[in-house]
Amino acid sequence: MSKTNIYQSRILKMNKKLFPFITLVAAVIAFACTDEVENLIERKGDPVYDTVRILPNARILEYTVENVQSVIHGAIDDSTNTITVYLPHYYRLGFIDPLIRLPEGTTIAPEDDELIPVFSEEPFVYTVSAPDEEDVSYTVRTIVQQPKIILDELSSSEETREYEFPSSQSIIITGENFIPDLSITTSYLIDENENERPIGIGSGSQMSARSTSITYPIVDDSFAEGLYWVEMRAYALTARMKYPIYLKKRGGTSRRNKSSGLE
Repeated sequence: MSKTNIYQSRILKMNKKLFPFITLVAAVIAFACTDEVENLIERKGDPVYDTVRILPNARILEYTVENVQSVIHGAIDDSTNTITVYLPHYYRLGFIDPLIRLPEGTTIAPEDDELIPVFSEEPFVYTVSAPDEEDVSYTVRTIVQQPKIILDELSSSEETREYEFPSSQSIIITGENFIPDLSITTSYLIDENENERPIGIGSGSQMSARSTSITYPIVDDSFAEGLYWVEMRAYALTARMKYPIYLKKRGGTSRRNKSSGLE
């Protein structure tokens, strides 16, 4: 017998011995796979339920300001029951004319045809009512977006500017970001005791995009001589000069080149 025949004979005998073992392993694997598949089919997860939140009807859906060129949308916060309106200062509004959208069947007091003052010491409150629900109150917060007013000083720590009255002399206030519309911008003279008086009737001009000037003739002869601080109230903001000016009657005592006493 050749070596090749001997080798093939040995392989044949080995296969006959391994065949029962291989068959057993295959059966075990098949059983395991079948059991796993059956287990996967039988295992079921817990049922999942969709949760739908029912919103109350006693609420405000939308709040807009209508008396402006571009509609302003108020920010409604149902968690704090507030409506925040951001109002650019250049609209120069004294009142807000709102438009309010509510769920069907809901009422509001006062109604949306009532104007809301932009500047008010008391908060403006709406009461929203819906059938079978408690009333809800919403407070309106108006935030005016206006840049800080900058006033150019008339005096300094070294020299107090003097103005004689009555005379043809004028107090000219210059600075940035105030509005030369005298219907909403007023200037005052504040004395050392914090008593205030309007300077008078002035005329304003816009010198550039930010720089502004207002001129106030000094024609009132009822002022008392003394130091006065210039204060401006322009729409939502107030600014006061750091250094005072000195008003003196014609022929009165001069304080020229004397320190204002302020650092």
